[in-house]
Amino acid sequence: MKVKTSITSYMGGVTLIELMVSLSVLAILATIAIPSYTGFMDRYRLEGAIQGLYADLQFARSESVKCNRRVRVTFTTGSTWSYTISRIGSCTNSSDSTTVTDLKTVGVASFPATQIASTTLTSNTLFFEPRFGNVEHGGSTSGTTLSGEAQVNFQSGQGKQARVLVNLIGRVRYCSPSGSNNLIGIPTC
Repeated sequence: MKVKTSITSYMGGVTLIELMVSLSVLAILATIAIPSYTGFMDRYRLEGAIQGLYADLQFARSESVKCNRRVRVTFTTGSTWSYTISRIGSCTNSSDSTTVTDLKTVGVASFPATQIASTTLTSNTLFFEPRFGNVEHGGSTSGTTLSGEAQVNFQSGQGKQARVLVNLIGRVRYCSPSGSNNLIGIPTC
């Protein structure tokens, strides 16, 4: 009797056609995902910048009350923007009213592809007054009382806009102007 022996061999692997189909699907998914990702990052950076300034202005206000000293926030606008929070006078020596101490500086390196487009402040300077809580603007060590709200206008790399506003009594808020450059999810100005 004759016994049949069969040798079955299994060849594993991926054919060239399967590889090309997989790469095509991957390319389509990347084409869809990349614009969404860049839009997300643009929004994330702009929101981070306005929320950071919001928190820092609250800090400046509280530092003014805590030390019973004027606190100055100085802005530099444009693509190399920054702001510096400085206390005028010593927190521990009540007779020192001239020493300027920088408490914090934030700039474009923290939030790339964003910029402070403009401010409504004289000399791009804002002061928190400790005694009555008033907000002033202009000058290097003192300013004039605000009339209305001070605005710091931010813009993202893709043109989205947002504002941080400070009123006469030091209330800080942020919003986004209505229109096509509005940040969805941020209150409208």
